[in-house]
Amino acid sequence: SRGKLMLASFLTLVASGVGFATRTAAGGDWEREFNIGGGEFGAILGAGFLGFGLMIFFGGILVEKFGYKKLLMIAFVMHLGSAAMLFAANPLFASWRESNPATATQNVFAVLFWSAFIFSICQGLYEAVINPLIAELYPENKTHYLNILHAGWPAGMIVGGLFAAGFIGENAWFMQLPWQWALSSFAVVVLIYGI
Repeated sequence: SRGKLMLASFLTLVASGVGFATRTAAGGDWEREFNIGGGEFGAILGAGFLGFGLMIFFGGILVEKFGYKKLLMIAFVMHLGSAAMLFAANPLFASWRESNPATATQNVFAVLFWSAFIFSICQGLYEAVINPLIAELYPENKTHYLNILHAGWPAGMIVGGLFAAGFIGENAWFMQLPWQWALSSFAVVVLIYGI
């Protein structure tokens, strides 16, 4: 049904907005736990946009070759994989610190970098799929429904920003959650749209 597909498409952008907004709040925690500095943190944030740009560029080709459903399912799985990598960072770092302390920070940086990169690939795949999908679903009023669709991104950024301010870092408004739980909160929205 058009309504369900519209809602699922809208939620992909909400999930992406939440993920981007919460990731920016993790710098202090990563510096304390992993000794990740500002330059490395900036590289991780940059990875969160690189895959998006690549997929926007090549997305049309992929949509033509594989279709909407397959690409959305791939993005769904990759999005959850990105969240799982966040939970793996601390145990992996502890293991690396015991076996080779000199490379522990570098290794956990790679985990966080690739988690952000995979996340951004998902966002690019979503954009490549949902824009033509909504245009096809609502040919009589494309502009109106594309505007509604793209309200998901700022909505996710607002929700993610409030969540980050309330639950991430030493100065959290309500209570400080472990950064893994806070940053992977986008996965809740991912699961809803997946269903």
